[in-house]
Amino acid sequence: MRAVQASIPCRKFAILATSLFGKFNTLHKPSQDVSVDDIMVKFTGRTQMSVSNSHKPSARRGFRLIAAVDRNSRYILSAIAYEGAGRNCSAFYRPEQHGANADADDMDSIGLATQSVHKLMKPYFHHGHIVYCDRFFTSVELFEHLLCNGTFACGTAMARRRGFPRGLSPQDQIRAAPRGTSFHAIRGKMAAVAWKDRKIVHALSTCCSTDEFDLAYRRVSGGVVALRRPRLLSVYNDRMNGVDVFNQVRSYFATEMSNVRKWWHHIFSGLLIPL
Repeated sequence: MRAVQASIPCRKFAILATSLFGKFNTLHKPSQDVSVDDIMVKFTGRTQMSVSNSHKPSARRGFRLIAAVDRNSRYILSAIAYEGAGRNCSAFYRPEQHGANADADDMDSIGLATQSVHKLMKPYFHHGHIVYCDRFFTSVELFEHLLCNGTFACGTAMARRRGFPRGLSPQDQIRAAPRGTSFHAIRGKMAAVAWKDRKIVHALSTCCSTDEFDLAYRRVSGGVVALRRPRLLSVYNDRMNGVDVFNQVRSYFATEMSNVRKWWHHIFSGLLIPL
């Protein structure tokens, strides 16, 4: 416990959370689909860990937590605290404290987003889980790393990220294509897709085929049109909402502790009360 206390800046909460998440994960077996996304816990005080996020209207300032949530039960499997630029994220649940493989991994050569997802999913490697994440986390590096550890992934992507096929970047050919047109590239077990909607949508997947399509209905002037859409995008839309539903459930309860000044109490209530 002393080693954990010395290495994690948010040590006042981390000791308790390490024990709780460890016990929870021995009792709860997640489904195949796991979504990874941000959770904002509102806090208006001063601390080096608080950040501002204008895209989260419910909590524009507070603590940014990266969480892995079971898509079916909406159960938090593990969480990571964002400590600020230039710092590694601290895992509230550390699998090596609970009998998981604690071999030292070479984490210096991979990006911060890949490190974060690795820490969240490490206890569930080689169980055939599918990780759904948005374009902030999605990268060729992350998906290859997960695939090497027996875990699949699917998510929207940034076309200019390293490793993404340059032929699917926004080019004149894709921009000039009619709405509903899709392009794809395959390397090994990984597929990259570019789909022309109102804007160009890019995605990566190691669990879906590029040969399957469904219909997406869009309102246009004068009626509704059906667009041919790669099925992996509809699978992503359907199974990515684990963290969003958790945030929705959390909004139904009075989890905010406005009369408490200790910042770690806010994180504790934001994560554990809705469970």
